[in-house]
Amino acid sequence: SRHPLTIPVMPLMALLCAVTSVIIALNLFRRLPIDKVFLLSMLTFGITYTFMFPPASVPDEPTHFFSAYYLSNFLCCPRLQWGVQEIIFRDTDYAVIERHFHTFVSLKNLNYVVQNFRWIDQSQGYIAASCNDALSVSPLGYVVPALAITLGRTLRLGFYPVFYLGRLSNVIFYSVVVSAAIRRVPFGKAVMFVLSFFPTVLHLTGSYSYDGNTLSVTLLLLANCLY
Repeated sequence: SRHPLTIPVMPLMALLCAVTSVIIALNLFRRLPIDKVFLLSMLTFGITYTFMFPPASVPDEPTHFFSAYYLSNFLCCPRLQWGVQEIIFRDTDYAVIERHFHTFVSLKNLNYVVQNFRWIDQSQGYIAASCNDALSVSPLGYVVPALAITLGRTLRLGFYPVFYLGRLSNVIFYSVVVSAAIRRVPFGKAVMFVLSFFPTVLHLTGSYSYDGNTLSVTLLLLANCLY
């Protein structure tokens, strides 16, 4: 029998190819500058990568997610004491993390996300869990996804909408900052475009890893130094 998620895969890939072709054509006919081409292309592929990989399937993503969630706690409740190793989860979030968080890429795991996707949070309380690896580095790398998680929690979105909102915030931040760097750099725009569009970069940018944000800010700093 055909898996439920195999049906929309081909239309999705066809749409992705069509959008990419239009963006490239616009660039060839000088309708779009290269920085805008990067912005549109990165958002298209970055959002695709965001939803292609189930939660926690990217290397070290659980630790990155816990760090962003930990920082979000202080944005939601400034009275919390900084340095406490316990993370305060909504009980529904904690239930998903305990049951189905350490996954790998497969149609079965993607189907599980689809079947358990809830827009509205139904939590009844909070659970404090210890995590020694949370925020073991500078919190600056997690500010963007932490803000997105805070927004999702404030709107009382379910676990998966909150999780993917954090991923999407990283994609948008990376796309905008690198696009600005390509526009700013006086030469080597095409080289910066290609280096910033490697599949590994797409993989990391569409996750909770801080590497994408670090790379984007570094490229913007380099572009300003060369300007």
